[in-house]
Amino acid sequence: WQLQREMTERDRLALAVATERSTAEGTLRASEMRYRSLFESARDGILILDADSGRIVDVNPFLSELTGYSREDFLDKTLWEIGPFKDIGASKASFAELRALGRVRYDDLPLSTRAGGKVAVEFVSNVYLVGAANVIQCDIRDISERKRREAEQALLAKCIEQADEMVLVTDAHGDITYVNPAFERVSGYPRAEALGCNPRIL
Repeated sequence: WQLQREMTERDRLALAVATERSTAEGTLRASEMRYRSLFESARDGILILDADSGRIVDVNPFLSELTGYSREDFLDKTLWEIGPFKDIGASKASFAELRALGRVRYDDLPLSTRAGGKVAVEFVSNVYLVGAANVIQCDIRDISERKRREAEQALLAKCIEQADEMVLVTDAHGDITYVNPAFERVSGYPRAEALGCNPRIL
């Protein structure tokens, strides 16, 4: 009876361990599937590199779509060996800097496409531990549209500055926040004096 009770206890313990291991494995699989889904559907380019060699071990579909290079064009190459990054002369130096600091960010890099075009990107890389090995994740965001809007705004501002007509801008309270040079010429009020005043001064 004692032996039977010990065997039952041992079986119960083995079952509990097996259940716990199965639950942990299921949680890990679910987590990996979620990560993979995010990786595949992200609207930013993502590269995963081996931190020791700098070789690319994974690339998401958006980066292939953005550059015109296939997944196979990327895999097992270093950044400075492949088309999109060849024109970035600092790639090797940046990789050394990344390994030393653990993080590198570039706000505006020209990425080359297979068709010969250029795409302005924001490039952020981080080193982190996966299991026993360090990997590098590079997040690459297309900022072409943002740069186009900024250029349009700069052109509009230049046009307003050079316009012969008076232009003034007020805030919600009616206080002047901007006047162009024509305002100064026509009204006689210097910009510094007009700012913060109500247009009733005119």
